[in-house]
Amino acid sequence: MRVPVSCLCNREASKAPEVPKDDGMEDQNPSNLNKDKVGYGWRLASKYETRNNIHQEYAECYYSHERKWVKLTTPMSKNWRCSIRVPSHCLLYTCTMPAPKPAWKLPDPPAGKQWHKTDGWEEEDLPPGYRPLLLNEKREDGDEMLYYPKNKHTNKFIWGEVGYVKKNIFPADLTATKDSNKSRTTRPLPTTPHGIPLTAKDIPPGSVIRDPVNWEDGEYEMIISVYYDKVITEKHIKTYKTLMNDKWVIRYPGSDSWQLCSKQPS
Repeated sequence: MRVPVSCLCNREASKAPEVPKDDGMEDQNPSNLNKDKVGYGWRLASKYETRNNIHQEYAECYYSHERKWVKLTTPMSKNWRCSIRVPSHCLLYTCTMPAPKPAWKLPDPPAGKQWHKTDGWEEEDLPPGYRPLLLNEKREDGDEMLYYPKNKHTNKFIWGEVGYVKKNIFPADLTATKDSNKSRTTRPLPTTPHGIPLTAKDIPPGSVIRDPVNWEDGEYEMIISVYYDKVITEKHIKTYKTLMNDKWVIRYPGSDSWQLCSKQPS
């Protein structure tokens, strides 16, 4: 079957324009800006796009001496000395405006904990790697606190290092409370103690234990003898420390639940 010439013409006309195969697809970036400088929701325009004024209505130019992006009011091809950005949703010949950046919010504290202050935090208060201090968490050397420097030429609060290392701030409250100035740190979150080994007094007659890894359904070991430093079962002799470190579990007489062979320090 022969296809009418008119159909062939329409088919050719419906094809998307091909991306030019030249050296103009590299970024227009004489200012050597990184991804953070380009900004969320934006990408650098290619040299081809700038030469052909593609996405002119959306483009912005970076002026290095002012360190800011400004809307282009002249064709992009005449601003080739500037780094140029367009919305990241812009394809070669189609474009939409960039998606709005998600609103910043204070990160959630660990389960069962709370930050010493929950209001007044800004995104710039917590650079990457920083977190607020927990409520009643003790400050340590190297932590930082927002304070008003009376001996410096500034009329605003600034962040200063706490303690004797830098000799900057000596807070009256050694722990961070709701009434404290905002305090931040790069230290990891405090860990909850895993417990201490059981003792002979903690194991009543009739208790059974099992290995939580190497055991079959319903299998457990009856404790035959209890000593000051170990227990003896039908198959094993285990010290209390080994039971805790290897995460063995114990079931007490009259109970249907298993729990780790450890206890919280009193």
